[in-house]
Amino acid sequence: MKNSDLINLHPEAKEISFAHKFFIQFTFEKSILGTLGIHYFSLMIIDSTNTLSIYSSEPALEYNMIHDGLWQHDGIFKCENHKDGAFIFWDELYSDSQKQILIENKERKFDFSFGFYIMRKMKNCFAIYSFATKSPSERKTFLDSKDILLSIGDYLFYELEKVHLTYTVPKSTSNLSGQKNTILKLVVNNIKKRYLWTTE
Repeated sequence: MKNSDLINLHPEAKEISFAHKFFIQFTFEKSILGTLGIHYFSLMIIDSTNTLSIYSSEPALEYNMIHDGLWQHDGIFKCENHKDGAFIFWDELYSDSQKQILIENKERKFDFSFGFYIMRKMKNCFAIYSFATKSPSERKTFLDSKDILLSIGDYLFYELEKVHLTYTVPKSTSNLSGQKNTILKLVVNNIKKRYLWTTE
């Protein structure tokens, strides 16, 4: 992978998730931890300057990836792989030369069975929702649940957006999605297993 193809990392990319660890984990745990067998979530936001910020429920994962330089061998950090609506498993984007090292350091070290991304083009940014499971689930289970997972990602995006806006330069007072400022709640219908938007 050519370095020229990589996106730019935010200057504080390694530290952001640690700085807001408790808020991010609380938001994740109260919302979806264990739902559909999900045990990890991170939100990756790429702004109009092609700069990436990461907000993770397991900040050590991203810190190690960046600190060890492994992110340069992970195709999720390559612009050409960012397509609105795409659903991609983590290991499909690993470079061949570093695939086993990435599997060991990004998945097995954290007891994940596998992980996957769902991508979303917003009005003012590009969002990547990253999920992982520790359950021995079939990959097809998550493919079939894409709409539910997308709703979960959208909900967490709006919850974490307020944190991200403190890292934009200059400081932004508008939201990234281009939507009106509305209080959103994620409502879980346990019978039909649906995730619905409501407004307050």
